[in-house]
Amino acid sequence: MIEVAVDYSWLGPTGIGRVAAEVISRTPSNWQIKGVREGRSNAAPLTPVDLWLTLRSTSANLFWSPGFMPPLSNAGIPTVLTVHDLTHLHYYGSAKRAYYNALMKPLFRKASHIVTVSDFTRDEFLRWSNLPEEKVTTILNAVSPAFRPEGPAIRLDRPYILYAGNRRSYKNVDGLLKAFAASQLAAQGFVIGLTGSRTEELAQLEQDLGLQNHIHYFGFVPDDDLPALYRGAHALAFVSMYEGFGLPILESMASGVPVLTSNVSSMPEVADDAAVLVDPHDIASITNGLIEVVSNDARRHELIAKGRQRAAQFSWDQTATAYWTLFSQLKK
Repeated sequence: MIEVAVDYSWLGPTGIGRVAAEVISRTPSNWQIKGVREGRSNAAPLTPVDLWLTLRSTSANLFWSPGFMPPLSNAGIPTVLTVHDLTHLHYYGSAKRAYYNALMKPLFRKASHIVTVSDFTRDEFLRWSNLPEEKVTTILNAVSPAFRPEGPAIRLDRPYILYAGNRRSYKNVDGLLKAFAASQLAAQGFVIGLTGSRTEELAQLEQDLGLQNHIHYFGFVPDDDLPALYRGAHALAFVSMYEGFGLPILESMASGVPVLTSNVSSMPEVADDAAVLVDPHDIASITNGLIEVVSNDARRHELIAKGRQRAAQFSWDQTATAYWTLFSQLKK
């Protein structure tokens, strides 16, 4: 039996956790998973040291981190890391950027192989790391069969335009709300539906934009309830300023929901021609995109059909096969 040690600290209701769970659930019969570091910090300054100490005590044939943190040393074990994006270089301040450049870059170079989740991320990572191209492989994320038009759907008393995700600054939720206010779609009976709870900052923005009672907060949505959340949406608005992939794009398309997304970073790569693409830095562009995806019935039907075709091109079976093929090539 071939043993792969997997950093379980990344498991959970996140995009990284989703990738990890899908690959782990498709473990070949001749492989055995050994979960390590479950419940431990996965992105602390000393996490590379903890990873190194963990690897020193394992006899696994391979180590895989579904997230971006490399060990201080691979302790003689082939090491594969999945890099989902390089947001830390752009949006987390000068201290994080310095940490990445000074410590993480040389540690990435010690890894046996790097997996990126899009060609955009691969190209950006190669430029930053100066690693040889043959050491970095794109393995695309995918979408679960649970995301389909048929099935239970969450409904509100008014049609909702969904944003599913966290509220980090680059997710551009403020820009989405400003565009929604400018679109006058609230007066036509639409609301914005946000995962998560209301914050003081959002409450103030609601008041400033005159959107009181026009934003619905779904709170925490478990993974099992996400398909129903997407199915119930009138459209998805995912106008982030930066993404390494963008799972909600595919999940909405597979659910039969038209998509509005950004024309930057990985999002055009994922969406192809099956979404309305807008400039996330331009409120007028987002506003016009919202009106198009919500109000133009012919365009909506076109987007729904193209979206389902696009989503069907992404399979977790294919993704997992690519991972396990790579692991087999690298194992000791």
